[in-house]
Amino acid sequence: MASKKKLLVMNSLDLVSTGQFSAAVMAVTGFFLGLFLGLATAISNPLVGVMMIIGIPIFYGILGFISGLLTGLVYNLYAARFGGIKYEVTEL
Repeated sequence: MASKKKLLVMNSLDLVSTGQFSAAVMAVTGFFLGLFLGLATAISNPLVGVMMIIGIPIFYGILGFISGLLTGLVYNLYAARFGGIKYEVTEL
């Protein structure tokens, strides 16, 4: 049986879900960065090291949410004017 291919267009992004996804990715990135920097700093100052392990992922998550909102907003503005991203899907 042959698969059907469809060409779809992404006209807009939901701003909150874009922000949440970006926040999650950045928080995970911040966790690994905070873990590395926190452990390196904990050698000389354990309190600052623990604060970095906790604080960097939170900070990265907040910045990720804001950047996701802005990215979604810019995409929606450009997609409304010039058309969205076209992508192909295959039906099984």
